[in-house]
Parts: sequence; C-alpha cells; structure tokens
Amino acid sequence: MRYCLMLVVAAAVSVAAEPEAKKLPESFQGKWDIVSASERGQPGDPDKIKKHPVTFAGDQMEIIYEGDKTMKHTVTVRPDKQPAEIDLALPKDVANGKVLRGIYKFEDGQLTVAVGLDKDSTRPAKFESAGGEKPTLLMTLKKSK
Repeated sequence: MRYCLMLVVAAAVSVAAEPEAKKLPESFQGKWDIVSASERGQPGDPDKIKKHPVTFAGDQMEIIYEGDKTMKHTVTVRPDKQPAEIDLALPKDVANGKVLRGIYKFEDGQLTVAVGLDKDSTRPAKFESAGGEKPTLLMTLKKSK
C-alpha cells in the first residue's frame, strides 16, 4: 500500500496528447492533508497517511514521503468531463513516467481522487477503492490550515 500510495499521491497529472502543461484551477492550489486513503479495498493507516502532505503549485503536485523526501509531478485535469478527470504522470525515473488515470471531485471542502492501479491504469468510473483485476486507490484530501 505504501509504495502505490506514494506513487499515486506523488504522481503528476499529464496526458501524452497534451504536451503543454497548464496551470491547475485555483481550487487545487495550496497545501493539502490526506484525510483518508484506501488502496485495493484496504484502508491505509491513518497515522502514516497524516505524514504525507500534498502541495499543488501551478501545474505541479509535490508530496513529502519517508520523512523528508519529496517528489514533484506535472498535473493535468479535465473538469468538463463527468466525472471530472485527473491524470497523474510519475516522474520519468519512477516507473518510466507512467500515467495514472483517475477521476476527482470537490465536495464539502475536500478533494476526492480515485485512480486506476492496473497495468493500463484504467480510469475508474466510481469513487471507490477496489481490488481484483481493476484495482484502484481512493484518497480524500483537505486543505491545510
């Protein structure tokens, strides 16, 4: 769980068909805390999750992991889709820059993201953490105060 959570949270969103990165909407910008995370249907450890803040700045997402290490990634969103889409491109030196495809929503001051973890990173249709052939990761984030 820890490895996939790090990859997903650390992942930047990018789409090969869209070579130019664009600034994320203002609603993403700033520092966020992970409220909950569940991978492949298994809940994450709440104490460990709290140690991984996420920061969105411009079109970049940065996560702190393993104490003081950071990863930056480029983020691309498509808010006009239903549900809104988010793609997380890992850095080139992590899984060859694999793109994790997902969906997101803003609700009650929180950002919820679900991404596909299978080989092809199939975009989930629902906000749930599932195992099986099409595993997913579900995270809920809340802006830091």
